[in-house]
Amino acid sequence: MHESDFCNSFNPPRCKILGVAMEVYAIGHELALIGQGNPLVTYNAASFEELSEQGKFLALGLALEVCGKLSEFSKWLLAVRMHRSDCGELVKAIKGFRDYRAAGSLDLPVARKPRQQGVTFHYCGAPELARLLNYVCEKHPLLIQSHFGGSPLNFPLGLAQILHTTSLESAGDIWVKNHQDMERERPPREGTPPPGANERILTGNDADEAYAEIVASANKGTN
Repeated sequence: MHESDFCNSFNPPRCKILGVAMEVYAIGHELALIGQGNPLVTYNAASFEELSEQGKFLALGLALEVCGKLSEFSKWLLAVRMHRSDCGELVKAIKGFRDYRAAGSLDLPVARKPRQQGVTFHYCGAPELARLLNYVCEKHPLLIQSHFGGSPLNFPLGLAQILHTTSLESAGDIWVKNHQDMERERPPREGTPPPGANERILTGNDADEAYAEIVASANKGTN
């Protein structure tokens, strides 16, 4: 059921932000943004909103320089566009970058495994990006050479995560949520009554009459 996510991770949708064509979001991009302490990656949404407008512009500009296809001329053009952008355009551009990063780093949903033999469930503590780099270098060197310029840092982040998660499930280390898991977690449709809302509790004479009807129906069925 996750085939479309896998296909999109290999070749995520292309997008432009403030006229800048964005590269496929890769491991190297995430490392660079974390390394520069970019608030678009290191802050949560609430903390980011507390930044000044100038701080938000700066974070966006640095992120576009890391992830965008920029020549010297297009860098100058981007600076002009950002200088001329108003608050509404800034909000739209920031949302565009968040959507671009989310689409490029999509992973498979993982179900929590139960305790086995008295050992509690424990998530890995090592840096996820380090684990992914080790994984793609060991398992997918041909892909790195044929599609990603010979460097694991160019490996699309979402693709690396999905391949790694798939390998972990194949080894029995995790469970990827299947169709039934996703259906159970889907919120009820609007207007659907909660469980038990349509049940009616009968008391007194009403209960006696309902019981009599059930007995009569049962006797009729056995005759």
